[in-house]
Amino acid sequence: MPARIDAGPPARRAGQLRIGLTLGGGGARGLAHLVVLEGLEEMGLAPAAIAGTSIGAIIGAGAAAGLTARHMRAHVEEVLGERYGLVRQLIAARAPALERLLSVLPVRSALLDAEALLDLLLPSRVPATFEALRVPMAIVATDFYRQEAMVLREGPLRRAIAASMALPVLFQPVAIDGRAALDGGLVDPLPFELVGEGMDVTIAVDVSGAAREPLSPFYSP
Repeated sequence: MPARIDAGPPARRAGQLRIGLTLGGGGARGLAHLVVLEGLEEMGLAPAAIAGTSIGAIIGAGAAAGLTARHMRAHVEEVLGERYGLVRQLIAARAPALERLLSVLPVRSALLDAEALLDLLLPSRVPATFEALRVPMAIVATDFYRQEAMVLREGPLRRAIAASMALPVLFQPVAIDGRAALDGGLVDPLPFELVGEGMDVTIAVDVSGAAREPLSPFYSP
């Protein structure tokens, strides 16, 4: 079982309630994490520890840095509002090492550089390292060769987030401590066990489920 994170003092809290917050992976559905954060803020609550995978790692890092959900929502709307420019930058973010390798072929690499993409998506106020966060955080990535979870809690923050969101085939693996890291959702899409110890409440937000078939109009519960 992955090691739990040490929950230090939260950025702010209501009373002495300690909340562990886990934000799962799920692509664009992960924008729903912002609604959860907005609800907590409206109640005057803040997490004492955060864990995240993939899109949950991106939004969780913003929350751990002390950004409000409103600030992050505005940032997302600004980025998505420039979607055509974003597509051009995504193309320019192809993995350079693989491009050099394939430069003799009449095709271009389809792999993207996850760290380059993250520079476009992550608010600038998110710090460079885990140690500079206001709330302790754990990020889950997947060790490609060992096919097991990598729990990242220290060192370069953006590289850890990039690894956690690096979907196979679409992104090149991210090198961390000599290991090839990919999307954490492959092994642990909702790492709620990382924030439970020492918490009064654990909130885990799962956005990975598929849409259900609509119920028949003749169905009666």
